[in-house]
Amino acid sequence: MKPDERLLALIGNIPDEMLDEALNIKKICSTGRKRVLYVSVAAACILVLFMRFVPAGQVMAAQIREHVEHLLEELFPPKDLSLIVEGIKENISHEAYGELPEEAQEAGFAIYVDTDSYEMTQEADCHIIRGKRMIYTREDAIRDNAVLLADLPEKEKEQKIQEIVENTQAFYDKFPTGEIRITQAQAVSVEDAASEMKQELSEHDVNVSDIIVSEFPKGLYLRAEEGTAWDCEVKEVYFVDNGLGGVFVITASYIVEAEEGTGARFHSMIETFRVLAYAENPEETLSEDAQEIKSIAENFVAAYFGGNTDAVQRYLSSPYEWDIEVYKGLDATGAGTISGLTLKGLADTGIKEIGSTHVISFEFRDSNHEDMFLYLTIEFIKQEDGWKIQFYGLEG
Repeated sequence: MKPDERLLALIGNIPDEMLDEALNIKKICSTGRKRVLYVSVAAACILVLFMRFVPAGQVMAAQIREHVEHLLEELFPPKDLSLIVEGIKENISHEAYGELPEEAQEAGFAIYVDTDSYEMTQEADCHIIRGKRMIYTREDAIRDNAVLLADLPEKEKEQKIQEIVENTQAFYDKFPTGEIRITQAQAVSVEDAASEMKQELSEHDVNVSDIIVSEFPKGLYLRAEEGTAWDCEVKEVYFVDNGLGGVFVITASYIVEAEEGTGARFHSMIETFRVLAYAENPEETLSEDAQEIKSIAENFVAAYFGGNTDAVQRYLSSPYEWDIEVYKGLDATGAGTISGLTLKGLADTGIKEIGSTHVISFEFRDSNHEDMFLYLTIEFIKQEDGWKIQFYGLEG
């Protein structure tokens, strides 16, 4: 594989925000002040700062949401989750949604959501994930009723299509799509919150399970069923310690008929739930592997832009299959002044096995080409002696 082909292959693994600044993310619905992460680099040295902003109208609020979304995407990039839906294995793309803590006395959270099928909203202090409205179109009616419509006169056919669309849409609008509700209660233990919920549900539901331990997310769990008919409601409730003497309560609601569909999708999303603690230093949110990658990347990029081939080589895997290059600009004009150097894609990688790979990218501008962003893409591999760079390449 040629270097440019390798680079194109890696780009497919880079979060979209590395390649397109115009993010269209609908993850965070929140008000008030939010802590914002800026990642900036000067002279090949990355400095991460948390800053606070006070909203001043819709423009400022939109900017805050954008920065919070950007931070979540840095820590939790989009990923595919594998799950069984109604007996069929599917790989479904998910994106991170959540809320960042504003101060040390608060806890935030992150959860991966199937954004193609579900939308996220916030009502007061409750975060809600619910199914998107299903739309039945004229094209759907024609496709699903081809035999019925085939021999009808044109006028009667149009009337029938309209009737089918209206009736089907009315059915869709009445059909419960289910929802996940995430709330946070202060000054209450996980055990007390679960006991109170069990007592409350027992007053309304036919069958309420015992409280048991949940592994993903780590905490307690109980299940309540309104009945056994197809349209009876099922509630699954998870209780997760927020680390500050309080508890996150995650309630998934759907009907019995949707157990293997909506229920399976909800389980997959809830298993990714993670409590976020306030961190003066954002590196506290990163695993040891992620911190090692970040440190190597910072040193490597300093050598790369500094023209130090020997230093670059120290961070490469052995053997290294590609030419060892340093930055000399894009063309005969040579390298200009580098600005806006920003690390992209540094997620909490977790603890990785030997042989695992991870891709990051540095976005920057060259004063000789100020009309475009440039990207230095770097692929890491974990070897016996730690993380090494097995490929890097430049893309405009």
